[in-house]
Amino acid sequence: MLILTFLCLLLLPAAKGQNYGQAVGRVPTYTVTDIGFLPGFTDMYPAAINIHGDVVGSAPVGGGGPGFPFGEVFLYSNGQLIIAGAYNPAFPDLENEATGINARKEVLFLVEDVGDYYSWIYQQNVESYEFGVPGGNPAVGTGINDSGQIIGWANDIEYFNFLFTPNAPLIQLPFFPTAINNLGQVAGNAGSDVVITQPGGMKPSDLGNLGGPAHATGINILGQVVGYSATTNQSNSPVFGVLYSQGAVINLGLPKGETARDYQSFATGINDQGVIVGYSDVAGEVFGTEPSSDARGLVYVKGRWYDLNDLVNATGKGFTITKATGINNVGQIIATALDPAGTQHAIILTVVGSKAKP
Repeated sequence: MLILTFLCLLLLPAAKGQNYGQAVGRVPTYTVTDIGFLPGFTDMYPAAINIHGDVVGSAPVGGGGPGFPFGEVFLYSNGQLIIAGAYNPAFPDLENEATGINARKEVLFLVEDVGDYYSWIYQQNVESYEFGVPGGNPAVGTGINDSGQIIGWANDIEYFNFLFTPNAPLIQLPFFPTAINNLGQVAGNAGSDVVITQPGGMKPSDLGNLGGPAHATGINILGQVVGYSATTNQSNSPVFGVLYSQGAVINLGLPKGETARDYQSFATGINDQGVIVGYSDVAGEVFGTEPSSDARGLVYVKGRWYDLNDLVNATGKGFTITKATGINNVGQIIATALDPAGTQHAIILTVVGSKAKP
């Protein structure tokens, strides 16, 4: 583990904004795969994608849009759409929302029951089970990696954050964890700053912010962390996607043609090649809520953001890509896209010429 970590650090790119994403030798173009809809649901929200191109997400009750609870958790695998966490009309207060998926196709999803939160694990051909940790009931997972390590929070007598490793002691974390990589490094939030640990949740260190509150959304095998940060502590502060790498805090800025007076950007994921995805939206929109119709899904390569709507071939005709939510290590991106009727689709973008199969 230590040798792998050392080799990964040696492979980190120099801490200059224009070098990130250079593992992609050119600006890619993409084919678009629409994963379809669950029966009875008309909007789809993708949450995560694994190395095999399997996608998990949620379909909201009531046709989608702000204010509707999530109902079903879906898994899209080998061209088939499967229900992973079912909405039961007999229990309308139960809401299900996908959180993550690993290479073993273990799906982590959240269940809310009138203010009580807990997580379940779904795996095909295996009975689903409620996830729990010693000394904490219920436990809520916020991320999962390929070895089955889970980060999250629990509330027994007192609230605490944790890193769960199968067959190992539970590690309590002094910050809220939001992302984990395959080395077991954890990223998250402490106050207004982003925090990262060494593998195994050890030795957390403060990465800072752009001048205002920051939030971590993803971490890759190299320990590069992405998220977003305000530039001041004022409520109307500009917000930008941010990259943390080798001690540098890098403002990823905005796509060409957008200004901080009118727009803001958010980074939502990064793969092990350093390619970043996210979206831009009108100023004042809050991350985690329904993006506006002006939002655009983005990919950060060769030192700047590109609008994914400009990079798709004819398979993307008729869609407006509003938000990229994740990217895997073969460059496949998951995103939300609106059709002309305003219905939200979950789509997979695959690099043209790639051997990856959506």
